This record gives sequence, structure tokens and C-alpha cells, in this order.
Amino acid sequence: MLAGMLTRKPVRLEDVSDVVTEQLFDVDLQGNDLNVWTYETARKCIRYGHVGVLVDAPKAGENGRPYWTQYTPRDCLGWRSEIKDGKQQLTQLRLMETITVPDGLYGEKQVQQVRVLTPGAFEIHQKDKKGDFVLIDEGTTSLSEIPFAVAYSNRIGVLESRPPLADIAELNLKAYQVQSDLDNQLHISAVPMLAIYGSRSQQKKSAQARRSAQPSRKCQKRIHRTFRKQLRRAVPQA
Repeated sequence: MLAGMLTRKPVRLEDVSDVVTEQLFDVDLQGNDLNVWTYETARKCIRYGHVGVLVDAPKAGENGRPYWTQYTPRDCLGWRSEIKDGKQQLTQLRLMETITVPDGLYGEKQVQQVRVLTPGAFEIHQKDKKGDFVLIDEGTTSLSEIPFAVAYSNRIGVLESRPPLADIAELNLKAYQVQSDLDNQLHISAVPMLAIYGSRSQQKKSAQARRSAQPSRKCQKRIHRTFRKQLRRAVPQA
């Protein structure tokens, strides 16, 4: 709902070339135009606190065009930054990706890989069957900086933020725990318990309890003698 309120109006473009305008009808090569892509980005930004966008492109000599890819904080494994020309810039960025590759004649499987980006270069390390990440591709670019932009909703530091709805989430979790405890108590109290009254064992236990509660005969005689002595002392004989 909040993401819909942020993107309720379409994005307005000014002084944009026709080539770029045509590419914005499919910004991520997944069929999503700029407005749909902005909504999904805003939704993730509100959920996690920030979201990153990488502008990627095919290698030189391959047909294709630049496209945008989203990365959540869970996908950002690590980074390095320093101040250049009066602003903070990334000098290294490591991103976790999951790609789908062919498996056999007809099957497919998902493989994890880590993309390491530096100004003007990149490396791709793919996870093998042993669980190790092996370098499978590397190259250079004509860019002097990493084409990675970050949108924050509650920034704390570089690629660090706090989700704006974290407090509400904690309150919902507390309400869920209280309701769970109440449901558990209701379940326990509503379960019928077997009880037997009037059986011989119950009568024996009751008789033993009554006898244990009453004083013994010796104790009764002792009480009577003590009471008689006190009575004789209190009442003078005629």
C-alpha cells in the first residue's frame, strides 16, 4: 500500500532521447516498464530500508543494450568505499546472484555466483559442485566508477539502513505471541480430564484422610486427663 502511494503517479520524463525512452518500456529485460519497475523498487526499499540498482550491459561485441538489476541488502555481501572529489564512492562491491543454467538435455538448475565489481573491471565467481567459488569470467569496462546506485528509506550509513516498518513488525510479532499464548491456554483448559468418584480406592483414600485428620485414642485420653485436672483446680470441692 505504501509503495502504491509513492508511485501512484507515473514517472515524467524531460529532455530524454527517443532511444532511452524506448528502452524504458523494458528497463530490466523482463518486460517491466519504468513505472512497474519503480513500484517494485519502492516496495523492496520500504521492506528492507534500502535497495541497490546495478546498470549492467552485455560484453563488447555482443548484441544487446544496458538494463537495470535490483539487489536487496541480502544480496550485498560486502563493499569498500572512499571519498573522491568530495563525495563518497564505492571502490569494490560484491554481489550474490542466482542464475539458471541448462542441466542435461531438458532440465535446468539454479547456480549461485558472486559478482565482484571495481571501477573499470569485474569478476564472476561461480559455485561448483564442491561448494567452492571458482573464477569463471572477468573483464574490463570503460567506466571510471561502479554503475551501482542505492535508494534509501531510512539510511544509517553506506549501504546500511533500518527498515521503516521494523517497529510495526515487532508490535505485530508481540501481538501474535500473546494471541498464541491465549490460544494455548484455551486449548489446555478446554480439554476434558477423566475423574472417578465413588470407587473403592477413592473411599479408602477418603477414610485414611479422615483418620489422619482426627487425633488418636492416646491423644484423646491425654487431652481428657489434662482437661479434668484443669477443671478440678478451677472448681473448689464442696
